[in-house]
Order: sequence, then C-alpha cells, then structure tokens
Amino acid sequence: MTAAVVQAVSDRAAQALDALGLPSDGDADARIGRLAAAAASADAAREVAWLAMTALLGRFPVARELAAVRRELLLAEDPAAGLLTATTPFDRIASGVARRMRIVTDRVLVDVGHTATSDHNTGIQRVVRRTLPEWRERPVELVAWTADDRGYRALTAHETDRVLAWGGPRAEAVTPDDDLVVPWRTTVVLPEVAMLDRCAPLACLAAESGSRVGLIGYDLIPLVSADLIDPVESDKTAHYLEVVKHADRVAGISASAASEFAGFVAALPAQGIAGPEVRTVALAEEPLAFDTAPAPTADGVVPILLSVGSHEPRKNQPAVLAAARILHEEGLAFRLVFVGGGSVEHAGPFDTEIAELARGGMAVESHRRLGDAELDALYRAARACVMVSLHEGYGLPVVEALGRGVPVLTSDYGSLAEIAAGGGCLTVDPRDVVAIADGLRRLLVDDALVGRLRAEALARPERTWRRYANELWDELVGGAA
Repeated sequence: MTAAVVQAVSDRAAQALDALGLPSDGDADARIGRLAAAAASADAAREVAWLAMTALLGRFPVARELAAVRRELLLAEDPAAGLLTATTPFDRIASGVARRMRIVTDRVLVDVGHTATSDHNTGIQRVVRRTLPEWRERPVELVAWTADDRGYRALTAHETDRVLAWGGPRAEAVTPDDDLVVPWRTTVVLPEVAMLDRCAPLACLAAESGSRVGLIGYDLIPLVSADLIDPVESDKTAHYLEVVKHADRVAGISASAASEFAGFVAALPAQGIAGPEVRTVALAEEPLAFDTAPAPTADGVVPILLSVGSHEPRKNQPAVLAAARILHEEGLAFRLVFVGGGSVEHAGPFDTEIAELARGGMAVESHRRLGDAELDALYRAARACVMVSLHEGYGLPVVEALGRGVPVLTSDYGSLAEIAAGGGCLTVDPRDVVAIADGLRRLLVDDALVGRLRAEALARPERTWRRYANELWDELVGGAA
C-alpha cells in the first residue's frame, strides 16, 4: 500500500476505535491491531466486525466478505494478521481504500441515492420529494452512494435541492465528494427501492451493522405479477428482498402493498429469520400546489378523458384504448389523452396505433413528457380520468385526480379499490374491455353521475404530505432517532 493509503486506513481505524470507546493513539499497525482485537473478542457485538471491515476497506462489506473475516478472526492467533489476511482479497477490488470516513451516530441517515442524482420525477421520486421536506427540522442527514456503489456519501448542495426543493431538471457541474459516511448504531431509512448493485452492501448493513433499517414498501409487483413485468425487473426485486428480510420495519404505501411484504415475511422463518415488522402507512392524498377546482367545461367543448401513468403492460393502456374505440364507433364525442413515459418496446407500438387512429379521425393523443403545470391543466380540464391497472402498489394518479375534484374510473380490486372506497370513483374489472367501455360511457353521458362523483371527490378527507411524513417517521424511526 502507498503511504497515502496507509494513512487513510489508519485514520479510518482511529475513527472506528473512537466510536467503540477505545484508545485510538499510535500508528497504523497499532490502530489496526486494536481494532482487530476488538472485533475478535468473544464479548464483541456482531456489528464490531462490520465496522472494522468498513474502516479497513473504506467501503461497506457484503455478507460473504464479513463471514470470511469472522471465520479468520475466530481461527487466527494474531487478530490483526487474521483481519489483514481475510481482507486482502477484497482490497484488490475495492476503489475506496484511500477514502476518508465519517461515522454518524446522532442522526438518521436517509438514502436518497436515486432521487438526489436523477431528474426523473415519477412515482417514487415524487413520494421522496414530497415527504422529505417535511423532515427538515428532524435529526436527519440525506446521503447518496459513492461512485463505486460501495457506501454512502454526503450530498452536494445541488443534490440536496433536487430532493428538498425540486424545481425541475437543472445541470450540475460539481463533482460529489466521495468520502464515506458510515451509520453506527443509529437508524437508516430507505425511501427508495435499492438499485441492484447496492442490494448486497445494504443487506449486510441491515443484518450486521447494528443500525436499524426501515423502508417504504412500494410493492412487489415484479415478483407477484412477473408475467406483466420485464424479467430483469423481477431479478432486481428478488435481490432487493435480501435487504427487506434483514430490515427492522416496512411501511407499506397501501394495505395491498403491505400484504405483499407481509406474505414474504411470513416465509422467512423457514430460514430462521424473523423479518421486519410490516405495517400500512398510506400515502398522502394532497395534490400539487395548483388550483384544485375542476375547470368549467364550456358548451360544445369535447370532453377529455385522461389516462396518466407510465406505459407498461400492467398499466393496461391497450384495454383503455380498445374501450375508447368502442365508444368512438358508437359516435360518442370525446378526446382521449394518455400521459406517461415508457420504453420503446412497449410505448412504441402503442404510439404507432394511436397515430393511425388519429389519422382515421379519432381524437386520441399521447404525451411522454409533461411538466407539473401542464399536467395540472389537463387534470383540471378533464371530465374524468381512467386508471384501470392490473396491479398497483398505490395509484398516485388516482388521488391526484380526486384531489382536483375529477372523477376516476379505476380497478375494482387491490390498492386502487382501497382508494376508490373513499368516494369519487367508478370501479370496473380491468380485465373486461366491455366493462371499461361501459364505465367510460357513463362518465361521458351521465351528468348527474359526474356531478355526484365530483362532489364525493372534493369531500374526501384531506391526507396531507405532512401527515404522511409524520406517520412515516413514527413508524420507521420512532424513539430510535
């Protein structure tokens, strides 16, 4: 190792010793020896080995690495030699050996690695960007991932604004600091779904670090409805469950989502693992800060049917389009608008079909990217919205429509039926195109029905993002902060 690397390892070992309440004086050999002895002690808590390995490598370990270190420490006569011997193979693949390290004990670390580094603003990112500003006054630190996806790092000012003060995409010229931020006997909150390369170190952190891990449970759709999902996403979710099973708390965004996670947890005793506590903390029902009154529809103006959601098989847009074609053939006048991104594989053929129908005289269009203000204008101009997904974890477009007083045609089971029970919705079997057409027809021709549903939508009790954020904190952090 170079002198710079030796000094970095020595400094990290000193911080780890300080966190353990042990003397941190001396040179690198003395510090590493003391840290190894602490990890090898029969009385040591399991997390001491995790901290020692993190300090030595400058990154979070994964389970197989930590198991190898524990075996070596158990057998070695010299703990320091055992620790170095066990970690030498891992040193060669580590890019963080020269990193500085900062240990956090007095704050909750919140992993916003995707939201902070991406200008995407769909489902999960919208939840993160509406929730975390409500935690500004709480003892939290937002973190992202190092360049090699091997540990946490601090956010840049721009990344912090991306999470807490979202105002749309903006370029950033600052290179993030790659110093390691290490949670130690504190709480880590995961408001996002972990990316594949981060699952192994996160699973080890959850199982072995001594910190509590709580996460938002969005859904397990890629496994439960694998037939509707790209197989790559199913594989990613299977690895994500390694994190889930070692977590302490899961807050499902709906009763339906919570039941999926609870079903997984119920299988864990077969591995001798208790798994996390799973409870429901339903998402907010609060629209963006625009005028919530539906726009008046002038006489003679063609009514708008709006469908919002990413384009993928489970969202069921082809069934909506087929139902709309039935109504178009009947001579009903309406404008059907689809909004939402999608892959070329799924959205491409759909957009081609829409273009052909539009050339044939049907008022139908698709928008893959719209800003919040443009989307709000469409919501308020719509006579009704339609979201008849085959499987959802929640259904943000439904509550965003209802929050503006716009009636919704939605699915008659799962999380969408949970939302519909509060009023403002018609429900149908999403697998029945004729039923979807019947529901849309009623919303187009029955003014009394639409008026009643609008009144129900506007009378729904408001569930603010502040309330959601407070309940989420109580569930995932509580008195452990």
